[in-house]
Amino acid sequence: MRSSPSTFTLFSLLGGLAQNGGELIAARAAQGWRWVLFVNVPIGIALLAGSLVSLTESTGGHANRRLDLASAVTVTVTGGMALVVFGIVNTGSYAWTLANIQSTAVGAVVFGSYFFVSLYLQDVKHYSPLRTGLAFLPMGLMTFAGALVASRLVNRLGIRRQLVIAPLVTAAAVLWLSHLTADSSYSGSMLVPLLLVGTSIGVTFVPMTMAATMGVPPAEAGLASGLLNTSRQLGGALGLAILATIATAATRRSLHFGGADLAALTHGYTLGFLVIAAISILGALSAAFLNIGTPLATD
Repeated sequence: MRSSPSTFTLFSLLGGLAQNGGELIAARAAQGWRWVLFVNVPIGIALLAGSLVSLTESTGGHANRRLDLASAVTVTVTGGMALVVFGIVNTGSYAWTLANIQSTAVGAVVFGSYFFVSLYLQDVKHYSPLRTGLAFLPMGLMTFAGALVASRLVNRLGIRRQLVIAPLVTAAAVLWLSHLTADSSYSGSMLVPLLLVGTSIGVTFVPMTMAATMGVPPAEAGLASGLLNTSRQLGGALGLAILATIATAATRRSLHFGGADLAALTHGYTLGFLVIAAISILGALSAAFLNIGTPLATD
């Protein structure tokens, strides 16, 4: 059974809703970095309780099945690497390989953008955690709106064209943010590019998920979708580590040559935005190689 664009839209909408809600809850509860981590505990407990109540057990006719923990760990480590190699070898056959490359880039772009904007607002502009969370709200709402119209745009533009245009818009918006100074204002220098980043990210999710699951046998669609999410998280983690290292080095260099504290911090963050823009452009280039003849999923 093939998933429809509306299914992918719903998935993206829920992700945008969780993103907005998580930012505000974390900002409101934040009493230090430990609270930012602890706020996830009650959410996880609530999800576990809800799963126990609402999900029914399915053994597929094998009631005596048990979890083989050792095998699960082995498959997770070795099988994951095998899937990556398999994807690279079969790039010409499966659009999901290129979709995962772009998903990795999107993860780095999203995590990096939120990271540097948050640090700039709090460390340079001295926003409180709650005010910072509210400053992200327009961006999150535009991600929600972008996901809402993404399936209609796919029908007009096609998957490949949309996955090329949206990251280029993201890159342009992040390049705008790279011109921030210590004296820049939120409304004058940040609001418009944040709206553009939010919209373009929202527009990206639906066609990216469609590309990742097209050409994949129905029995393996869940595996392909899971790999897409894993790629995005991996891109976010690795990308953020690299971006933070680059920004920190640039800040220390600026301080070494006598730069003011706020100016040095801003220099590091804006250099990070430049690298994010470059990553987004690379994601657009990877999408350009998608097979344009791949049929769209329909209801």
